[in-house]
Amino acid sequence: MKSVLILGGYGNAGFLISKFLLQQSTDVNIIVAGRRIQKAEAAVKELNESFPGDRASALQVDITDIPAFQKALKKATIVVNAASTIQFTKQITEEVLQAGLDYIDIHLSSPHKLEVLFGMEEKIKSAGCCFFTDGGFHPGITSTLVRRASEFYDELQVANIYGGLKIDWGAIEASPGTMEEMLEEFKHYSSLHYKNGQWKTMSWFAMPSNYDFGPPYGKMPCSPMFLNEQKVLPELIPSLRETGFYVSGFNPFMDLILLPLIMLFIKIPLRFFQYLSFKLFRLGFKFSKPPYGVRLITDCKGIKSGQERHMKLVLEHNDEYLLTAVPTVACLLQYLDGSIKKPGVWFQANAVEPTRFFEDMGRMGLPLRVEEG
Repeated sequence: MKSVLILGGYGNAGFLISKFLLQQSTDVNIIVAGRRIQKAEAAVKELNESFPGDRASALQVDITDIPAFQKALKKATIVVNAASTIQFTKQITEEVLQAGLDYIDIHLSSPHKLEVLFGMEEKIKSAGCCFFTDGGFHPGITSTLVRRASEFYDELQVANIYGGLKIDWGAIEASPGTMEEMLEEFKHYSSLHYKNGQWKTMSWFAMPSNYDFGPPYGKMPCSPMFLNEQKVLPELIPSLRETGFYVSGFNPFMDLILLPLIMLFIKIPLRFFQYLSFKLFRLGFKFSKPPYGVRLITDCKGIKSGQERHMKLVLEHNDEYLLTAVPTVACLLQYLDGSIKKPGVWFQANAVEPTRFFEDMGRMGLPLRVEEG
């Protein structure tokens, strides 16, 4: 039986990862780990009451305590990093590699994190270890949606993903570490999109008009946001002429007034401006209004049996943490049975087999809907 050590296993996303893993696999033990042992023990109590076999256990782990962290790693097969520890990526992954274990994180994508992981790739391959990064749904799923869409076409030509993120940001108890991750993502924001054989930066004047997400959300303004997992798509799908990820904003006050200031301040390498960006980010969250939910629409065009075909793949839920946890577990299920366990560093979105990935997600309450036209 394999043991999965989940750093931050009692957190919002971490607990759901623990829950769905126990639900979907009877051949796995869960170690709920974190600095607060009382929270870990409370989570384990709930998990063992919900699923048979007492397969969950609690462990106090502070990743800044290296000897204790090394001891914890001896109990595991794979480490799931669901804690707000992106600044400790190098420290954590080096210890995981030293222990000969596999790894997946659900952090937002950042150049620093990816530089650390891909800088270690040769050592990871030599050790026979398998590391996944950019788990969850944003990033973690956009490339998989396009790969799944290609299976409905003889020639997939256009596949743009639109993310309607109507989240009640003000109600989210985001840790300072999570907020720093979000600011880091904005600091390195890129508007790259793929069109006619090239990745191009989109100017503000060329931004797409409002996209209609359907009821209850209606039309919302969207901006291109490049995710590293997308870069390989033209190579995987040679017929592809256009693809990109277009994400909706937070709310009008945040998007039009605060966000331009934040984008300016976070590039100033002074502590005061970093602190001010953090405060403005939190302030902007308070202005979000219902209806709340997340809807991802992959809007596709191409050729099937000699005919033009227009279709949409729709994925949606009103719980953003479930949207992070379910794709991560769907990836882990393929890893646990050996289907995608290959030495190296992989983006979750490109490592998984798409059809099974979405079928497994559907069993966990996150079905992929296909709409014609």
